[in-house]
Amino acid sequence: MSRVLQHELSLYNKNKILNNYPEYTIEIEDNNLYTWHVRIHTFDSSSKLANEMEAYEHQHGQGYVWLCFHFPHNYPKDPPFIYVKSPKLMGDYIHRGAICANFLMNGKEGGWSTDITIECLIVQLRQLLIDSNPFIMNPAKKDEWSEIEARTTYKGINAIHTNWSKK
Repeated sequence: MSRVLQHELSLYNKNKILNNYPEYTIEIEDNNLYTWHVRIHTFDSSSKLANEMEAYEHQHGQGYVWLCFHFPHNYPKDPPFIYVKSPKLMGDYIHRGAICANFLMNGKEGGWSTDITIECLIVQLRQLLIDSNPFIMNPAKKDEWSEIEARTTYKGINAIHTNWSKK
């Protein structure tokens, strides 16, 4: 529902002014309230991801992980589809851009909750990025995952997990 997304966006903007959020930024794509670009700028300095991002920033001028959020029209009943656009990360929970986590799936134990705020979701994603032992596929090349690659991968992985949970 767009009212919920408008409320979340206004909270972010209000908090950004009050707290000067350096950790992440949010932009709406072409005035489309259902597509958000979230750039996570800071990670635990002792993490492998922080080190890789520092090197990537020196080489390509991008010191953040760029996530794309695609919200369904019935949000928050259903979770957004979220993928890593850039850099091309791979890790334990990141495959071809798709983020595979129970908290982003309906009907899974420990899965999607309509009560989760966008801010809380971003904090969870930031930690998941650190915990997934990610690496940049080709650090010498500035590249990004496409939405089609990420959605196709997500659907395949979700189908496998659904079949496993039926056994």
